[in-house]
Amino acid sequence: MMSPYLNQTYYTVSNHTSVVSCLRILPDGTMASGSWDTTIQIWNLTSRSVLKTLSHSDLVYSIDVLSTSLLASGSYDRSILVWNFATGQLIKNISNAHSWEITAVKNLNDYYFATGSYQGVKVGLRFYFYLFQN
Repeated sequence: MMSPYLNQTYYTVSNHTSVVSCLRILPDGTMASGSWDTTIQIWNLTSRSVLKTLSHSDLVYSIDVLSTSLLASGSYDRSILVWNFATGQLIKNISNAHSWEITAVKNLNDYYFATGSYQGVKVGLRFYFYLFQN
């Protein structure tokens, strides 16, 4: 973590085995990191330890927070996975959103999210995740 005042590293946390492609601070104060090693790791920044490891079947390109407990991830495996990041539970696997790898996932507001791939951008209702949760 870089100090905005001193331009020095506070400390380094590392547990991934490949490129880290995305980072998000989560509402509970933890941090999520997505990597080309196919994992998303949930970090406690105070203890500098991994709390949970979530897995795709291929490279993770993008993650974003959807709510106080949900995280969406996009991957080279062409899926969007929705996770409860506190428990590590996979809530929904959306495998048909794009016919190419998912390179971007973005929460737009309380109702919409967007995903991107080589075929373009798609915008969807976030309610979809809750409607088909079980």
